[in-house]
Amino acid sequence: MIADLDVLSGYRESDSIRGYNDKDIKEYVKGFMPFGKVESVLVLWENKEFVEAEKLINKYKKAFNERTAKQKIVEVENYLHQHELYFPNEVVKLLKDYIFGLYKYHVRKKSTELDKLEKIKDVMKKELSIKK
Repeated sequence: MIADLDVLSGYRESDSIRGYNDKDIKEYVKGFMPFGKVESVLVLWENKEFVEAEKLINKYKKAFNERTAKQKIVEVENYLHQHELYFPNEVVKLLKDYIFGLYKYHVRKKSTELDKLEKIKDVMKKELSIKK
C-alpha cells in the first residue's frame, strides 16, 4: 500500500510521448483511456495537435490514477478489518488514523496531510517493531 503512495502524491511521468507513433500511443493509453477517446487522440496526433492530444491523455491518466489511489485505500481498509484481531488495539487505532489520513489527502491534496501520515507511520514502526 505504501508503494502506491506515488499515485496519491501526484507522481507524474516525465517521459514525453512526442516521438510516439499511432501504435505506440495506442499501447501507452490502452490501460486508462476508453477506446473512443484513443481515436480522438490519434486524430489530434495526425493533425499535429500534440499539445491537445497530450492534454487529453493526461486528463484520462490523472482520472485513472485517482481511481487507482482510491481503490488502494479501500483495499488497505478492508485488509485492516479482516486482520484487526491480530493487531494490538493501539496499532489498530494508528492504522485507522493512517487510513483516514489517506482519505483526507486523497480529497484535499495538501502536503500537510502527508506530514501527518509520516508521523503516524513512524509511531506504527515503533509499535510494530520487535522489542528485545
